[in-house]
Amino acid sequence: MENEASTNKVLKILIAITVGLMVIALALLMSIAFQFGIVGNLVTSWILTTAYALFAFFLIDPKVIFNPVRFVDRPVIQEVIREIQVPMENRTIEVVDRPVIQEVIREVPVEIEKEVIRYIERKHKKLNIPHFEFIGSTQTKTYHRRTCKFSKMLKNKYKLHSNTKAMFKRKHYHACKACINNKK
Repeated sequence: MENEASTNKVLKILIAITVGLMVIALALLMSIAFQFGIVGNLVTSWILTTAYALFAFFLIDPKVIFNPVRFVDRPVIQEVIREIQVPMENRTIEVVDRPVIQEVIREVPVEIEKEVIRYIERKHKKLNIPHFEFIGSTQTKTYHRRTCKFSKMLKNKYKLHSNTKAMFKRKHYHACKACINNKK
């Protein structure tokens, strides 16, 4: 039975190849006989190739025509197998062959609700973040005002902070030409 099927398939493939060669010969003969230009040759080749592709497709796989797909109106039910891990004390895995549905109802104690309300009503402490007047770059050896657009582009690993210009002048830093040496 398998041998018949494989020889039948090989035979169909050989027929498809032979028909393909015949289509190529037909295209060449039509081109010579009718003296088509490039556009005529392209259109003829496209039509013959499409016809051959359909013929070969249905020749090699006839199941497409003779065994159409049938749709079923009812839902398909599949059996689900789930692995469930048992609590930490017993560390074993049980395989259950039916779905496990269990309602879990937990009552929230009143005391916890009061703590949550107190936590929401509590005001947060204001963070003490120092704001320095000048920011310097250890990479370029320049210092800027805190509001300068160039000081905001500095990477944190190259920043140096101070409230006075004197500290930067002692370390031989240059003033920013945009924000400090700007004469308005």
